[in-house]
Amino acid sequence: MPNTPCTRTVIVQVGDVDGDGLVTRADADMVGNYLAGNIKFTVGQQLAADVTGDGKISSKDALKIAQYAEGIITTFPVCDV
Repeated sequence: MPNTPCTRTVIVQVGDVDGDGLVTRADADMVGNYLAGNIKFTVGQQLAADVTGDGKISSKDALKIAQYAEGIITTFPVCDV
């Protein structure tokens, strides 16, 4: 019998990097810590953190998360794709 690959589906709330169900300044701070090399992200956290949708986690993502948490923006660029 041939080997059959399995699949996994990861469902995340975009911007909710810490997984607490909310998008807050803490999520933006986590992205900053990730970029500084202080912490590592799971695959789910990486997907939640890439709010720009460019396939990378950068300071742009941290900025957008902070703007969302402060009510300056109401959605993320990745949601518009």
